[in-house]
Amino acid sequence: MLIGRRRVGKTTLTLQKYSDDAVIYLFVSKKDEHLLCEEFMEQISSKLDVKIFGNISKFKELFKYILELGKSKKFTLIIDEFQELSKINPSIYSNIQNIGI
Repeated sequence: MLIGRRRVGKTTLTLQKYSDDAVIYLFVSKKDEHLLCEEFMEQISSKLDVKIFGNISKFKELFKYILELGKSKKFTLIIDEFQELSKINPSIYSNIQNIGI
């Protein structure tokens, strides 16, 4: 976790650190959950060179997919503005906590 004041270079520092690795960078913008999931799945597909079958439209499904993908591929996941997820879907934290139970 990286915390700091706005506009001081946290994202740049993080991306520079992992520039040689497989990195999935997800920026949480203020959009509908299904639109963000579409964007995130495109990022995952292009960065890790994986084919995605079906449609993921919920954060819970997205994070479950990411965890499953992590079993077969090595990558770093960076989520910028993570706290914004709860404004889009208030149950996101408990959903993530319950994945795999």
